Amino acid sequence: MSWLKHRSRRRPLVLRLWMALLAGGLFLIGYQWGNQWQPRHEQAPVIEGVMLRPPVPLPDWELENEAGQVFGSEQLTGRWVLLGIASIDDVSGHLSMTRMLEVFNRLADLPALREQFSLVLVSPRMDAALAQGFRRLLAQTWVLSGTPEQLARLRAMLTGPSADTETLISATQAGEAEPDAQPPGLSGADPNPQTATFYLIDPKAELIAIFPAAQSPAGIARDIRHLSELNAQEF
Repeated sequence: MSWLKHRSRRRPLVLRLWMALLAGGLFLIGYQWGNQWQPRHEQAPVIEGVMLRPPVPLPDWELENEAGQVFGSEQLTGRWVLLGIASIDDVSGHLSMTRMLEVFNRLADLPALREQFSLVLVSPRMDAALAQGFRRLLAQTWVLSGTPEQLARLRAMLTGPSADTETLISATQAGEAEPDAQPPGLSGADPNPQTATFYLIDPKAELIAIFPAAQSPAGIARDIRHLSELNAQEF
């Protein structure tokens, strides 16, 4: 009789242990499942600029550097590229390049990212001396130019098919027709020059973000941090 009582007392204890183990197992399974599910569904990081989701794959493109050598997407594949379009011999071009350099400097604590980062200013007119001057400041800086058709094609790739080819042609022809003219903006004709809109291209040659001209270098650098971290998580 005592043996039956002892056995009856053991049953609830075994049942409670079994339920505790079952609950613990379900918790672990739910935790693991939740961790695997969350990264695929969590909201994309909020940035100040415009993040393109999904990224826009860019076709191959070619321009020329200050030495007249072909330089384009092939040379930049596998690198992060911050690209702007502005005339190098204009105040807007100088301000745009200065803004790019400041963005780069604000990534100083990310040496691995900076090592694969390039700054590209696309200019309707080439000034080899100015381009070389910027490269002396930072070897990863490139000033590129090309024919009006090449420039219009690149602009269309970045902004859509509404690129103004005639404006690009006019700007190039104006530069060729008046080589001794004072660069626009330096004469005081443009008291409020604008820096360029910047385009961020990832190592897979995809356009992933656009940073408007009004966005500060600090804000752009923060956005690039978020986007590079997101890119690293996906691979």
